[in-house]
Amino acid sequence: MFVHFYIIERHRNEFASVLKAPGQDGIPVVRWQAMVAFLAGLLMTWMFSYGGLPIFQGPIANAMGGIDLSWLAGILTSGGLYYLLAKATHIAESNAKLA
Repeated sequence: MFVHFYIIERHRNEFASVLKAPGQDGIPVVRWQAMVAFLAGLLMTWMFSYGGLPIFQGPIANAMGGIDLSWLAGILTSGGLYYLLAKATHIAESNAKLA
């Protein structure tokens, strides 16, 4: 949400479409870019987590001696990937055409 509204759509000053029913104005209910970024962030969160049970101990956290940076890895991965996918698929330009 932060990346989309404060970076991708930072020049947009009209958000009336947010108050409309989902799917109106041609804006999709779910963006595939957001889902891909979410799943990648989830995977990186697990890889950097160091939990109490072995299933919750990711390989990177184990390699770093038990340091848990899962929160940072998840945020940076999902935010960065969403930004790259949004730029590559021109989300801001397609939203401007619909507004």
